[in-house]
Amino acid sequence: MAIPAGDDGFSGAPSGTAQHPTWLSGYSSRPPWHVAGVDYKVGPNSTPTADPATMSISGVSVNTTSNVVTVSGNNVTIDGYDFSLDNGYTIICNGNNLTITNCLFVMGTNPAFYHVQMNGNTFTCNYNTFDGTSTTGNSSAFISFVGSGNCIVKYNWFKFFPQHVVEMNQALGVSTTLNMQFNLIEDGSTVLGSHLNYLQWNHGTSV
Repeated sequence: MAIPAGDDGFSGAPSGTAQHPTWLSGYSSRPPWHVAGVDYKVGPNSTPTADPATMSISGVSVNTTSNVVTVSGNNVTIDGYDFSLDNGYTIICNGNNLTITNCLFVMGTNPAFYHVQMNGNTFTCNYNTFDGTSTTGNSSAFISFVGSGNCIVKYNWFKFFPQHVVEMNQALGVSTTLNMQFNLIEDGSTVLGSHLNYLQWNHGTSV
């Protein structure tokens, strides 16, 4: 059966070389669809260089002592930031409709329970790299989504995640729509004593 054009994510992928182009080279034959990280690159469209310490976005505050970026406003877009600087930053969002794109997250020596904690409603996280290589034992996941509405997670490179990539942490009775596809996910359960679930739901209702 032919796969409709675009359904495998290839048409929306960033330009550049895939992370692992030879991973499936040992197969004598393959299905016709493209595979994220093998047939096309995922992650930022360009190298993230902006320093979070100098961030000046309405509705956003940065604590350079605790390395926490707090988003209180609605309809905020965070684009092109290197959150690996200064041993790692965490984003906590209490506003609605947050978009994070073209960013790099590496916790370094400042690990947190989540790299991004989205408490508000509606979240888009596309074209980013999350690297938990240095994450220590008090971390659970790269992303926690607590609010309602849409959660869109596409074209990201998730590597060395502590135990989960995304946690859907809604309360009972809260409904969400999760669209998580075209991501490269590799090397999980890096924290001693953790369990490997790249995606975990808690209590809420998701479709």
